[in-house]
Amino acid sequence: MLSFAVIARFWMLHHRIFEHVKAYNSTLMWLNTLWLFTIVFLPFPTGLVGSYGTDHFTEVLYVGSVLASSLVQTILIVLVYRSDDLQVDDNPLQATNTANAVVSSALLVVALLLTALIRGVGYYSILVLFLSRPTLMVWGRFRRGSSSG
Repeated sequence: MLSFAVIARFWMLHHRIFEHVKAYNSTLMWLNTLWLFTIVFLPFPTGLVGSYGTDHFTEVLYVGSVLASSLVQTILIVLVYRSDDLQVDDNPLQATNTANAVVSSALLVVALLLTALIRGVGYYSILVLFLSRPTLMVWGRFRRGSSSG
C-alpha cells in the first residue's frame, strides 16, 4: 500500500507536468527515463520496509529513494518551465508548479537528513512534507517583499 500511494502521487504529478509539454528533446527524454528508473526501484526499498521495518539502513534507503524520485521530477519541471520550445503555447507550466516541486524536494532533503542522523525518527521524517504549504506561503511573502523594495 505504501509503495502504491507514493508511486500514485508521483505519477499524478508527472501527468500534470506533461499536460504542458508539446515537444521533447534528448535531455527531457533522459531525465524522464531516469525518473522512471526511480519509480521502478521504489518497490525494492518498500519491500525492505515490509521485511526489516525500522532497520536504520532500510529507513534511510526508503526516504532516499523517495527523495531521488522527487529530485529528478523537480529537474524535469524546471527544464520544462525554462524551455518555451517544450511548453504548450497556450498552457505553459506555472511558476507555482516549479516552486511546489522545489519546496517538496528541499523538505525531503531535510527528511533524509533527519532519518540518517537521528535514530528513531525513521519514516516519520516524511511528515515534514506537511510543511510544504506554510513554506510556500512564507516564500511567496518573502518574494513579494523583496521585489517591492
